Amino acid sequence: MIPGGIVITGGSSLLPGVSEIAEQILRLPSRLGSPHYEGELADMINDPSYSAAVGLLSVATERYSIGRSFKSGKRKTKTKNVFTKVINWLKDFF
Repeated sequence: MIPGGIVITGGSSLLPGVSEIAEQILRLPSRLGSPHYEGELADMINDPSYSAAVGLLSVATERYSIGRSFKSGKRKTKTKNVFTKVINWLKDFF
C-alpha cells in the first residue's frame, strides 16, 4: 500500500464525493490537490481546474531559468518575466 495515498486534481476533482469514491475504489487515502501560486490572479490560478497547466508552466519556467545560453554561458533568470507574460495574456483573454 502507498503510505501517502493519491492526490486528485483537475476540474473533475471538484465534483462532490470524488475523493471519497476514489478512496473506496482504490483503497487508498486521497485528497484534493491544487496549485499553490502567490501573486496576481492567485484566486483563479490556484483553482484545481488549472493544476495541469500551472504545473506545466512551472516546470517549463524552472527549466528555462536554470538553462544556460549557448552564446554567453550566463544563467537565464527570467522566471518572473515568463509568469508575468502569462498573467497578462490571461487578463487579456478573460
